[in-house]
Amino acid sequence: MIELHGGFSGIRWVGPRLCHADGILYKGNGENQFISLQPPVISTVMGNGRRRSISCPSCNGQAQGNKLLAPVALAWGIDGSLYVGDFNFIRRIYPSGNVTSIMELSYLLERSNNPAHRYYLATDPVSGQLYVSDTNSRRIYRPRILGGTKELQSNAEVVAGTGEHCLPFDENHCGDGGKAPDASLTGPKDIC
Repeated sequence: MIELHGGFSGIRWVGPRLCHADGILYKGNGENQFISLQPPVISTVMGNGRRRSISCPSCNGQAQGNKLLAPVALAWGIDGSLYVGDFNFIRRIYPSGNVTSIMELSYLLERSNNPAHRYYLATDPVSGQLYVSDTNSRRIYRPRILGGTKELQSNAEVVAGTGEHCLPFDENHCGDGGKAPDASLTGPKDIC
């Protein structure tokens, strides 16, 4: 859910939601998709059953048949792109079927205390900006450039979190009311 502030006070936008019990996808714009009435179809968008190397020298190109290492997160872009969190790389599959790496998380992994890196992806439904919430580093990042870039490790900026742990019942030291990059977080997870 997105709340708009300023001249839009009181307006709320509720994004797509899936009701598993009824098999209905509520698109958030007044339209509904009755998934239970659609034929079940599964097709491969990316991957060939083999693992890629950690350095990912051939990550860009056609998505179909391109190797994956360990996909951990997915998010849809407003242009129909699919963002794939593939262990240490964030990869973008364009509607054309091409894939490009947009962010490398290797330097983030160095700051992490857990080799089983767990993070989440979300996109802003208005701007299309991608966000990465990292539970291990206790930060939320966004890529500076969503297209192909050669500087994958430096294509991230901190949106929220200092990396310091916000202890329970100690809200006074967590940054409430201050700037998001100056706040302490406790394991940020899935963001909408």
